Amino acid sequence: MSYIKLDRRMLNWGWYTDGTVKNLWVHILLKANWSEGEFLGVKIPAGSFATSVSNLSIETGLSDKQVRMALNKLEKTGEITTTRTNRYTIVHVEKWADYQVLDTQEGKQMDTQRCTQTDTQRSTERATIEEDKKIRNKERVYRTTKPTVEDVRSYCQERHNNVDPERFWNYYEANGWKVGKNSMKDWKACVRTWERNSTHSSGRHDIVPTYDEAVNPEYDADRFDEIMRRRNEG
Repeated sequence: MSYIKLDRRMLNWGWYTDGTVKNLWVHILLKANWSEGEFLGVKIPAGSFATSVSNLSIETGLSDKQVRMALNKLEKTGEITTTRTNRYTIVHVEKWADYQVLDTQEGKQMDTQRCTQTDTQRSTERATIEEDKKIRNKERVYRTTKPTVEDVRSYCQERHNNVDPERFWNYYEANGWKVGKNSMKDWKACVRTWERNSTHSSGRHDIVPTYDEAVNPEYDADRFDEIMRRRNEG
């Protein structure tokens, strides 16, 4: 735990105007364990901690005498109890729950708010990361599907068709590699469509396909051939 609660009623506390006692009291509250711990094999309960007069003197800037007097005053009025050994002293804060924020409804609400804010921030960061990934993936797909003129020429030679590679590339380069309103998904499929259009139009190369399997994969080649055959017969 990184904080403690100081009740405003402390303003009316009998030792509030005693700077030495107040200094040591706040230091004790900050030093006390917020959960059970262990020191030299001895269990130290929540609200307690092991220390010594000399350590408290170093940590607070008070003299050893001032520390002893302040401890006696705090014990006298019931703020603390101490258990002394030959090597150290265990200081225990009485009514520790009054200063332990996690034991109060207020503290639970504060912790819940912090957790909620953290979860919301993490969700927002994850959403932003996922959106960035989608954008990068779209850009990567576009880069990998857009061919060069040489790519088109090589594919056309492989298929021994009469599609003009330069005309094909220039046409789609001019319209942003789209077929209709859709982005081209497979340029090779688009070449095959131009190939069939060219075949069915008796060598004419000025026909831009109205259907393209690159964006309409549900239509297979046989279905396309049937459409073109009926169109030519009509």
